[in-house]
Order: sequence, then structure tokens, then C-alpha cells
Amino acid sequence: MPNVTGRDGIQIYYEVAGDGDPILLVHGFAMGSARWSAAGYVSRLAEEFRVIVPDLRGHGKSDRPHGAQHYKSDLVLSDLIAILDSESAKQAHYWGYSLGAIFGRGLLSVAPERLGKVILGGSGPLRPPLEDPPEIHLLREQGIGAYVAAVGPNLTPEARASFLQNDAEALVSVRDARLQWSEPEGLPNHRILVYAGEEDGEFQSARAYAETLPNGTFVGVPGANHGMTFARSGLILDTAIGFLQET
Repeated sequence: MPNVTGRDGIQIYYEVAGDGDPILLVHGFAMGSARWSAAGYVSRLAEEFRVIVPDLRGHGKSDRPHGAQHYKSDLVLSDLIAILDSESAKQAHYWGYSLGAIFGRGLLSVAPERLGKVILGGSGPLRPPLEDPPEIHLLREQGIGAYVAAVGPNLTPEARASFLQNDAEALVSVRDARLQWSEPEGLPNHRILVYAGEEDGEFQSARAYAETLPNGTFVGVPGANHGMTFARSGLILDTAIGFLQET
């Protein structure tokens, strides 16, 4: 499978499936490209689109350097643009979940011409830096096993195995870098679908963000929390594909 080299020499892994208009799928914190496949997104989307699925730096099969300096937002955004360049995708649809939604808003700011329709799940705008939540304290102090036990009591065995493959120090570096990221100024004119589970802590801020967008649509997923909204792809896939196919 292909790789691209980031501006600082970091190797970024990605996979491609299907034909048609390209769509870039960008995962959340402590996840990876494999989670999109395991949850059924890639096989369904590949029936209609050329699906490009990277592992963000610090995750999956991409390099996992230690130190927040490796996870500056401009470096991550340049990785994603390099992947589009490598695939000769002058423009692509974008679907980001959680951390991936944050980078979607970043790309809308720095490279709006590279994006078609945009789907942002499980994330409202960045808020001022907060203290670490309990699970991040566990990640820092006790490692990946304690973190997974805290965030995923209802994970499937496959998902749990995927989470446990993470490098704790790399994830801590991502978290430290995130505290320095800022929300882009201005509002994009792209067609944007924003969604979140109604039991997700990001629900209210995601809905409020969608309401500010000139061409935004918001969908709430009833009875679903942050993890469930992603893991059960059937809750959103039909809506998302309909949105992407609208003329």
C-alpha cells in the first residue's frame, strides 16, 4: 500500500479502494484507517467512490514520533494534501470523524479548493484548552491498556485490539499538540454535513456550528454516544451517501 513523506520526513500510510470521485476518510484520536474498514464504511463507499483512507501521523501504520512538535496542525494538514497530490486528486470529498473533523475544518481554511462536499462527525469547534480528562491522565500515567479500559468498556474485540496497538507516548504527543491548535477563522461556503450522536458530549457544539454555516446541514443520531455513532456505520451511511450524491 502507498505511503507519502511528510514535510519533516515522517512516513504517512494510506489505502485506496474503489473507483469514481475521490473521498478522503480521516479517523479520530487513537483510531486508524482500519477502523473505517472494520465498521463497514469503506466497502459501502467504494461502490460509488474512490476511497482514500490514511493513518494520521502517530496512528496505525504511519510513523509514530514522540514529541508535540511532530503534530503541529500545519504538518498534519500538509500530510493530507500530500496524499491528495499522490493520488492526483485535484479535489476530493472529505469525511472526518472526531479528530478527523478538526482537520477537515483546517483543510477548509488552508486549502478550500481541494475539497468538494464535506462531512464532519462527532466534533464541534475547538474550545480553549482544558485540563486532561480522566482517560488522558490514565494514558499518561499508566499507558494504553488503562486508557482503553477507561474509554472502551463496550468495544468489540476487534476494536479493542486496534486501540491496544497504539503507542501511548505518541498519543500523548498528539494530545499535547492539540492544546496549541486553534479554530480557523471565517466560515466556508462548501456544502457541509455535520452530525453527532445525541448522547455525545460534542452534540450541542456540533449542532451550533452547523447552524452558523452558509451551506450547512446538521443530523443528530438518536440514542448514540461518541463511540457508537462511529462504530455503527448504518446509523449515518445512507444519509451521508445521499448527501454526497446530491447535485
